[in-house]
Amino acid sequence: MAKINTSLEDKVAIVTGASSGIGRASTLAYAAHGANLVIMSRGKERLQAVAKEAEALGAEVLPIPGDIGEEADLQNTYDQTIDRFGGVDILLNNAAIGEGMMMKNLTYESFERVLRINTFSGIRLAQLCRKSLKERGNGVIVNIASDDCLYPSVGVGAYSMSKICQVHFTK
Repeated sequence: MAKINTSLEDKVAIVTGASSGIGRASTLAYAAHGANLVIMSRGKERLQAVAKEAEALGAEVLPIPGDIGEEADLQNTYDQTIDRFGGVDILLNNAAIGEGMMMKNLTYESFERVLRINTFSGIRLAQLCRKSLKERGNGVIVNIASDDCLYPSVGVGAYSMSKICQVHFTK
């Protein structure tokens, strides 16, 4: 059986929603395989803790506290990535929120925020990173979705819609 090369040596990964769950696990996995990381999340203290864990695995880590739903924070993350590492090889769009209520009770503002964070932010980051991903060759965009986009549960309508949009964007 052929051995699969899983080295990410000299690769740069941006991970959103990196302070917990899938984002944290992905950050640590990328670090263990040699990637350098730009990690983004709203929770500054937890983000710093994940950065220290990844650094202990040998990664160079740039933690950037910020709100993925804000265009300025997305631009800042991209700009700092280019300034520090010179480019991007992997973009992991993981950050997401849910509203936890029936659609009939959901305000327009809440629905718009779910779409902005779960869908539009990933599209915008992909647009920002596109040139660098292409120039560096073999660039990868990973969008984290959920089976709720295909089989929505009660109370997660906006989340489900945002994730099916993300799936179609990925295709």
